Amino acid sequence: MAANEALNRLSTTDASNTPVGTDVIGSSLDDELRSIKANIARSARWEQTATQSAAVTLAVTALHKLFPVEGSAGGTTTVTLPQVASAGAGFSVAFKKIDNTNNVIIDGNGSEQIDGAANRTLKTQYEGLVLVCNGTSWDVAADGERLTVPRFTIEGSLTASGVATFKNNVLVEGTLSAAGAAVFNALVTMKAGLDVSATAAVGTLLVGGTSVSATKNKYDATSAPTAGDDTNDGYSVGSVWVDVTADRFYVCVDASAGAAVWTSRLELSAENVYTAQQRMTLQTDTSSSNAVTFDFAGGDCFIDLTENITSITISNLPENAWATLIIQQGSGGNAVTGWPAAVKWPAATAPTISTTDNAYDVISFYKKGSDILASVSQDHR
Repeated sequence: MAANEALNRLSTTDASNTPVGTDVIGSSLDDELRSIKANIARSARWEQTATQSAAVTLAVTALHKLFPVEGSAGGTTTVTLPQVASAGAGFSVAFKKIDNTNNVIIDGNGSEQIDGAANRTLKTQYEGLVLVCNGTSWDVAADGERLTVPRFTIEGSLTASGVATFKNNVLVEGTLSAAGAAVFNALVTMKAGLDVSATAAVGTLLVGGTSVSATKNKYDATSAPTAGDDTNDGYSVGSVWVDVTADRFYVCVDASAGAAVWTSRLELSAENVYTAQQRMTLQTDTSSSNAVTFDFAGGDCFIDLTENITSITISNLPENAWATLIIQQGSGGNAVTGWPAAVKWPAATAPTISTTDNAYDVISFYKKGSDILASVSQDHR
């Protein structure tokens, strides 16, 4: 108490505070005492600085200061901490990201570390970080979207071999995977997706104590789903499958084991009014060795005849749906035969394709059960 009162009597601006009878000590003691009082005053409160949006290396004057920081217009903003040797044990400093654009990196000086890492990255608006020097490195005293809300960030994907339980807020940059159930008692944000399974089936996802469905999806497939991508693999009705190679989108409508059904078409169960013209993609097919396959999974089909066709395969024509095939005659009057038995023509007679060069024949198909009803409009030129 006496020491505090003595310090309070010191002036941080007076020319001399040297006690009577100690003039021989001179101004060096005077300066030391003023420095001690100034440090005590600063340690009693936090001070907020001006917003920092450019790279900077902090000095020891950053003691007990809160730095509002934001990403620079050209990219990340890097704030380098003072050297540990200069800061000393107990030195504390805080940062708060105030924008929602580019990241802010809080970097150790040289090889100095922050909780064992070279740096910490603030990625979301209002995310904060409080650091305290321990004399040899920096300790994280608090972090989160707000300094009052504990939260931690997982830079990559998180995989749990059993049940995954979260009691604190967490941001997972990659995919969250759990072999068992996932129990969330806090806010969990996943940027890349959720894959939760209990043995071979989809597990239980608890949010605030309430069970919700955890649907398995696949967003990086390089081929279309098959009947084998089923409940045994964790898929269920409503699962989404994205084929990034073919740029196709599928939804599971039946996940039965060994007989899964995925559709890339949406069926409308009520009258709809369209405010713009609707159209199908027109795919160009070619024949080889007198054989051709018309696959309607991607839309209507077109072929420019370059040879006689004697073998035709029709695939992915949806039930109760129309599709169109356009045939353009090349040169030489190429013939088209070999229609599948499922194709039913008027009077049970397949048409003779127009033989005039560049003439178009337009064939309409309608799938009804196992039959494909067909009609043709010919010799367009």
